[in-house]
Amino acid sequence: MPSRGGQTRRAIESHLGRDYDANVSWPVTFCLLCYNEERNLERYFGHVRPLTREIVVVDSGSTDGSVATALRHADIVVSNPLEDFSAQRNLAASKATNRWVMHLDADEVLTPELIRALGELFDSGRVHEHAAYCFPRKTFDEEGRFRKIVQSYPGFHYRLYDRERCRWVKPVHETLQVDGPKKFIPHHMLHYPDYSRVPAKVVLYDGLKKQKTDDHNRSTVATMTENLLFHARALFIDLDMWKSPRDFIYACRWLGHHAHIRVRRRLETGRATATRL
Repeated sequence: MPSRGGQTRRAIESHLGRDYDANVSWPVTFCLLCYNEERNLERYFGHVRPLTREIVVVDSGSTDGSVATALRHADIVVSNPLEDFSAQRNLAASKATNRWVMHLDADEVLTPELIRALGELFDSGRVHEHAAYCFPRKTFDEEGRFRKIVQSYPGFHYRLYDRERCRWVKPVHETLQVDGPKKFIPHHMLHYPDYSRVPAKVVLYDGLKKQKTDDHNRSTVATMTENLLFHARALFIDLDMWKSPRDFIYACRWLGHHAHIRVRRRLETGRATATRL
């Protein structure tokens, strides 16, 4: 019986095998945060190299062959212990020679539709009209099935941004702080996690969550309303979720779930501030 890892690799390869114009090179630096990603790196570099002339890798102490592989394929490789995911992302962006930066993880793939949409942005020069772009991401389980749950889909992942107008904040579940207009592009990234690594990641994330930081914007009623409208438009209009009753209900559930999280965090922040005073 084929291994789950083999199934995942074949699923990725089936998407990469689809037709799109790979003879492009955008004025953007691809950045990768790396830790023991040797099994994904050859595919990763083969996927992104046709799209860019510069790849930056920040490795946080890999014990497999990741660094050796990165040195063969990437343009800049930096080793830096992981203490804060935002610090790692900001470090990677600081090494870029391009103004535009694209963060893509080793277990992620850009669909041909997203590649074409990004190519049109750069070719037309309209990319500068916004400071950051976010995309929906489909995450797949160990059997290669799409996990459509409000906790992870569509996700609104900010990955393409102008590094002169943006920076990452928060040590884990990092957020891109954007000084300028933002745009949602309704074409997908695909995510194929290695589920055997999830328990170790949970421990790591729990430890990083304990770090205290004030280096991010506090949510206000105005910003929460703005985010609600942004996400509603993306769900109902850009992703066409108004067309199907099932998708319409899903979009409403997503908005309710994430509004609840934002309100809860704002209340927790208010209580913590009152306690310090």
